[in-house]
Amino acid sequence: MNKAVFFDRDGVLNELINRNGGYYSPRNLSEFRICKNSIEVTKFTKSKGYLNIVISNQPDIERGYLIK
Repeated sequence: MNKAVFFDRDGVLNELINRNGGYYSPRNLSEFRICKNSIEVTKFTKSKGYLNIVISNQPDIERGYLIK
């Protein structure tokens, strides 16, 4: 059996975007910023033998908001 850590993408591995008074997923690459410690955390969990899995709920895809 493998050990794994599941990381949510938005707000955990990357920063949320302040838009219209709320915080949301980035909609394009220019808005995408990695959170300060996310690289160190994922390297640490990997060094301990864990598989890092990124999960993400992307309602903006369904709504057609993402820039292609």
